Amino acid sequence: MKQLNRLLEIIANIAAGRYSNDVMELTGPDASEPVRTIAEAMGLMMVKVEAREYHLEMLIKQLEEMNQQARRNTIATVSSMAKALAARDAYTVGHAERVGQIAGLIAAEMGLTDRETELVELAGLLHGIGKIGFPDYLFLPHEGVG
Repeated sequence: MKQLNRLLEIIANIAAGRYSNDVMELTGPDASEPVRTIAEAMGLMMVKVEAREYHLEMLIKQLEEMNQQARRNTIATVSSMAKALAARDAYTVGHAERVGQIAGLIAAEMGLTDRETELVELAGLLHGIGKIGFPDYLFLPHEGVG
């Protein structure tokens, strides 16, 4: 009965996520047959659960790294688009970058999270994206206009 109570205590700890090698003490020849069989099975299950948890942690880490790379790629793409727009209109060279930077500073000052600040900065970079659909002559200085 003492071994069974000890096994139940160990199983409760394993179920709560507190893994240890305590279950191994009940797998030896001194343990009664049903307790030893259950302890061995619990030991194997614990090892498999730990391996799966480790695998999941590694997958989460990979996803986080991929997410960071996707963010960097998005920022690079948006920056390239802003630079392409600036190349069409020499008058506003650097404008989108400045708007993005200032918008990001304001967002940070307002106490927005890093993620929210990053999104505001991207929005600042993109604010002139609608210019892409307009013909170049609209951005050239015209005589008698202004």
